[in-house]
Amino acid sequence: NRFSGLKRAKDSGGEKTFGLRVSRILQTERRESRQRLDGSAMAVTALQDARRRLASIPAPQLERAAVSVGIGRVYKSGRRAFALVQQKATDARLHECRKQAKYLFNQIDIVSRVSGGHFTRLRKQSYRLAEWLGQDHDLAVLQQKIEQISSAEGLAADSREVRMWADRVRRQRAVLQRKARKLGNRLYSQRPKQVRARIDDRL
Repeated sequence: NRFSGLKRAKDSGGEKTFGLRVSRILQTERRESRQRLDGSAMAVTALQDARRRLASIPAPQLERAAVSVGIGRVYKSGRRAFALVQQKATDARLHECRKQAKYLFNQIDIVSRVSGGHFTRLRKQSYRLAEWLGQDHDLAVLQQKIEQISSAEGLAADSREVRMWADRVRRQRAVLQRKARKLGNRLYSQRPKQVRARIDDRL
């Protein structure tokens, strides 16, 4: 998990104790979340089956105009979400940008399969952007969790152990956001109508 990746072999004293406390709480919450999700396993399987069936549809049966318009709409929404992140990278905007990149990947993934492997670059870029922003979202949640636990433990936000873990989270988020911005600039460099035209040409 994201928290384990922030640990250091040289951690000791208060920062190690606080880290162990956070780790135990996160493990407990993860187990509880997994139990709650067990009941949705059938729904996940059904969605995966539907996706496989869509991917098996021969290209001529797809309505090209509808496909390109749909993807163009998702691409436009993602482009707009990314522009807002460029203006100010709030947690909410980063999360929305991640969702839009994921929507784009899901659509491009299907089109790529039925078009003989075209759109590979767009597929990889949207997948990677969604992954990096997903990791950033996990760290944002972890950042909030550190604040909550430190408050519950009676530790000041500027205490050494809390500050150390919070700084590690911020540094890792800064790295992920730099990579996401660089990739997003490439992914969303085209206008939606250009993306639609490419899809129309390839299907």
